[in-house]
Amino acid sequence: MLDKNVEIKNKTILVTGAAGFIGANLVLELLKNCSPVNIIGIDNLNDYYGVNIKNYRLDEIQKTAEQHPESIWSFLKGSIADKVCVDAVFRDYRPSIVVNLAAQAGVRYSITNPDVYIESNLIGFYNILEACRHSYCDGNRGVEHLVYASSSSVYGSNKKVPYSVEDKVDNPVSLYAATKKSNELLAHAYSKLYNIPSTGLRFFTVYGPAGRPDMAYFGFTNKLRNNQILYTTGVEEIVLCVIIRRCCNNHHLGILIGQLTVCRRCQTQRLIRQVLLDLVILDWRLAAVNQVALPLCVIYRIDFVVLCEKHCE
Repeated sequence: MLDKNVEIKNKTILVTGAAGFIGANLVLELLKNCSPVNIIGIDNLNDYYGVNIKNYRLDEIQKTAEQHPESIWSFLKGSIADKVCVDAVFRDYRPSIVVNLAAQAGVRYSITNPDVYIESNLIGFYNILEACRHSYCDGNRGVEHLVYASSSSVYGSNKKVPYSVEDKVDNPVSLYAATKKSNELLAHAYSKLYNIPSTGLRFFTVYGPAGRPDMAYFGFTNKLRNNQILYTTGVEEIVLCVIIRRCCNNHHLGILIGQLTVCRRCQTQRLIRQVLLDLVILDWRLAAVNQVALPLCVIYRIDFVVLCEKHCE
């Protein structure tokens, strides 16, 4: 643990994954609230999802940087899996604070594209750790604090809720989760061996303007707007889906349940029906209070197909 917080102003901060959703918002906050500061952003701008939104985030950063001339913003296109690139950044800029947010995200994608997870999440993070380690050579002050992104996915098949940082996380259920657990172990070892102050952040679902388009809330919203069938694997996602439907309009509308196929081995059906009933009742109550007329026809027809058999075996 650090004895005190690290002073950020007038420091050089390296943010990897700077064109990503979390990385870009971090850079914006640093520019707005911690100036003067020298920020170096690095991102490989891969095509896991559309590059246009990443370029948009970078444009927003550039606009904000121009409003804070006392700070310096530099962007480098490169991969943390490229050791030569990482070493050059540390040699040329000598960052005091490193925030490693570059990683290949997505649980499902790791099943079909495992190589990129090993490259970015393991090799890339190893390169960052090694660069931090060597930043202390020749009597240099080196990196004062390393902050890195872990994930809530490390909790894997844990049954206890709510989750806690004290929980054992030895049962990952995806390659993505395994790489993030490995990041925590590597960071712990390097911290003990080389006295690198480090903090891991287990992010849960992070969302907002210009967020990742592969996230569930984007997919749910698009399907609802297009009257498409929603395939889901559990009650929580259905609740989120219905809440999104209610937030998509300025009016509170009724819900038509077209098809509800559920697992017979658990209580999913009862839970879903209760959740939907509660929301429909809430819709009607809000309509009555706000004197909003509910139409006889329904804007969205929601067909739920719950595929949770595999979770109940």
